[in-house]
Amino acid sequence: MRPYALARSAAWVDGCTGRWRDGVLELALVAGGEPGFARVRQLPGGELEAEIRHCDGAAAAAHLRFVLAVDVDVAPYLAIARDDPLLRGGGEARSGRRPLRTSTVAQATIRAATGQLIASRRAREIERAILRCTGTPVGDLVAPPTGAQLRARLSAAQAERCGLSPARAAAVVALAGRVDLDRLRGRPVTEVAARIARERGFGPWSAGVVCLHGIGSYRFGPVGDLGLMRMCTALLGRPAEVGDTSLLLDRYAPWAGLAGAQLLLHPLARSRGGSSTARGCSQPAVRVG
Repeated sequence: MRPYALARSAAWVDGCTGRWRDGVLELALVAGGEPGFARVRQLPGGELEAEIRHCDGAAAAAHLRFVLAVDVDVAPYLAIARDDPLLRGGGEARSGRRPLRTSTVAQATIRAATGQLIASRRAREIERAILRCTGTPVGDLVAPPTGAQLRARLSAAQAERCGLSPARAAAVVALAGRVDLDRLRGRPVTEVAARIARERGFGPWSAGVVCLHGIGSYRFGPVGDLGLMRMCTALLGRPAEVGDTSLLLDRYAPWAGLAGAQLLLHPLARSRGGSSTARGCSQPAVRVG
């Protein structure tokens, strides 16, 4: 299994702060509080080559490593995945694929607010709309807002115009006003997860999104995700509950976030069929209840 595949990881770009084009990943990012731009490609030997435009090249390079998620040794996780019937079920199609991190925690918070209980395509449209009205233009891309910028530039009315429901618009604006998002990366991830989960309008799923994409931790996964609910329903042969997804993710500790992102690519998570138990997936190794 390849340790890192840029083309597969680039599937997480949003088309607003980043894009994948002709084998090159282009990103607008924020390093040291300043916007910048990076262009990344993978060489035939697997190495990554980057062109960076930023006032502080060293800070931007370090930040780019974080955004690309190449700063963590995932060998222990890959060993688990090789022996797991659900994770290895996707074969080589998912090898080397890692969820890209957002350049700012504020962007991950926007993603957590927009991605709940709606189609992923619509969620991305709303996320891009909010990014465009709160971020900083970098060429034809947009560097995501910092926490301070999100607080200053987004009102509940604007969030509604971007497509959020009134309740969710109020929730994201309230969170941005109460929580210093720019400082969360310096806090223990358990503290961050608890802080996000107890915010009105958010919860464990949102905490998993913020921790995975914004903090860069693999410890917490997308508890309650509709795809994981479908997977658990198929595995258990009954309608799944949120707690079942938590039990499923607990099997992969401390890699629940990375496992969750890959499990969502599994046919059982993507299928919208009935609740019958999937063939070959009912053995004890994959029971979640």
